[in-house]
This record gives sequence, C-alpha cells and structure tokens, in this order.
Amino acid sequence: MAMEEKTAAFYLVEGLQALNALDKGTSFYPLAFGLVASGLERLLKLVIILESLRFQGVLPDKQELRTHDLLKLSEVTLRPMKSSAAVGRELLEKDPILTTLLIALNDFATEGRYLYMDGVLTPRRPALDPHKSFQQVEKAVLRSTSSTGEARHSKLFGYVLTGMGQTYVRRRNELIVGSLVGFLKPLVQLFVECAGTTTPGYLRILLDAAPDKRLPTRAELRKVVNSHELEEWEAELEHCLVDR
Repeated sequence: MAMEEKTAAFYLVEGLQALNALDKGTSFYPLAFGLVASGLERLLKLVIILESLRFQGVLPDKQELRTHDLLKLSEVTLRPMKSSAAVGRELLEKDPILTTLLIALNDFATEGRYLYMDGVLTPRRPALDPHKSFQQVEKAVLRSTSSTGEARHSKLFGYVLTGMGQTYVRRRNELIVGSLVGFLKPLVQLFVECAGTTTPGYLRILLDAAPDKRLPTRAELRKVVNSHELEEWEAELEHCLVDR
C-alpha cells in the first residue's frame, strides 16, 4: 500500500511540473496528461480501497476498480459524507477549469493511453487529440477570467493581444495547476482519514503545493520519501490495515 502511495505521489508531482511547463507550440501534451491521469487514478483507487476496508471491513470488488474512468472513480471516492469529500464535490460543481481538465484527463485515461499505437493499428478510427483537449481547458480558463463569460473578453487574452505571450502562458498554467492542486488536497485528506494514520505519508508534499508560488519538485519529493519518519508511517499504515 505504501509503495502504491509513493508511486501516486511521484506521478502527480511530475505531472504537475509537466502541466506547469506547457508552453505555446512546443508542448508534448500526452506526457502531462499521462502522468497526471495515472497519478490521480492511483490516488482515487487508494482512497476507495481504504474506505472499503475501514467502513465495511473488506476489500472492494475488483470489478469496481477495473476502470480508468476518472469521472466515475471521483464520484465513488467523494461519496462519503465527510468534510474533505464535500470540499471535493463542491470544487467539481463550481470550478469550470477543474471540470474541463478532468474531462480531458478522463478522455486520455480511457482512450489515449496508447494513442499513437492505436493510430498505427486502427488508422481509420478517429484519434483523440490531446492538443484539442487542452484547448478546451484553455477556453475554460479564459471564460473563468472574463467578466462576461466569453473567452475573448478575458483579461488573460489581453496579454496575447499585446504581445505578452509568456505572461499569458504563465498565468494560464497557474490557474490550471491551481485548480488541480485544489482538488488533490481534499483527496489526500480523505486518504489520511480512511487510512486512519496521523500523517499522509508520501502525498504530504501536495498539501503544501502552491502553484502561484511554488510546486513540489522531484528533489523535494525524494527528501520526503527518504525521510526516517516515513518508515514509522509505513509501519503505522500496515498496522492499521492488519487491524482490519
């Protein structure tokens, strides 16, 4: 269980960095989408497993977890009547950037894992386009920063019109990553609550993430992973699981 959480943490940290590094014209969207989608899927499934163990005393049905559908997994994960789950549900209802991003990530998770291989094997099949998916997220960002709700009236769009493209990209990425980080934090809190431990282990690094100031780096995550207290946390987590 601890190794799976470690894997989820690495995927998410690398994915947040990849999302934040997207720029105009030279971005490899499948890398960012793949890392975030995989990390989020692992985190959601961890919460589902721990919740089932804690409240029902059994592991969940394997069929429930045999899916890459992030929207369905999010719905199951946020079902408990807990404050952390309520925060997550509210974000999904009220944050259009997050909603559009999750749809894009879900499309990639369910249809785009072998995007280019599928293009070779089934060339007539309409291919998922990660670039177009990201454009939908970008439109949501522009609409959310517009007083009229129209992308062309966005304050951010003004940066493009005045030749401040890099400023636009930086602010756009901050808003996208900020929405995702805001969603990840209650999920990590749910993980802690369902695990019955006192600390969130490897995922703790996401609780302090601030896209407008700094994002956790691979080096920082390695320090967390290699810290001595994590050995105690792993033992605590395994003890909690054995007790059930």
